[in-house]
Amino acid sequence: MHSQLPIKVLPLKTITYDERARNGYWCSLPYPGHKNGCPKFPSCPKKQVDFLPLKDIYEWSAVVISFDLKAHAERMQEKHAGWSRRQARCVLYWQAKIVRQLRLKAYSFDADIVLECPEASGVNLFVTMAQVGINLKPNPELVHKIFFVGWYRG
Repeated sequence: MHSQLPIKVLPLKTITYDERARNGYWCSLPYPGHKNGCPKFPSCPKKQVDFLPLKDIYEWSAVVISFDLKAHAERMQEKHAGWSRRQARCVLYWQAKIVRQLRLKAYSFDADIVLECPEASGVNLFVTMAQVGINLKPNPELVHKIFFVGWYRG
């Protein structure tokens, strides 16, 4: 279903830390079908390392894979005529394969650290990624999954 998608590696000069990302404020905001926010909250941020103490220890790059969710949803609705738009966009049908591709690429570097969920570590991805030309949006047609890789500056 998903061929190998292109993956970008973008060096990051400025990374914006935001306590609202780290403390779960954004994770707990409601969205359709999840009145209490992300079902992985509060365990997800607790499992992630805090980015703030790491920020200046490593040289960071973002590893980004982009997925055309709009085209995928259109294909799914053609295949399953009775499906709603929401069903056709459901992460269960695409996200694991995309994340697997991203994970393989991120861990192929000789990096000292990989952050698979930089936002749960406290990174404001909206501000940080806009600085390198990736404009993130809520409910996007083009989804960008992002890992951070870091090399020790020492």
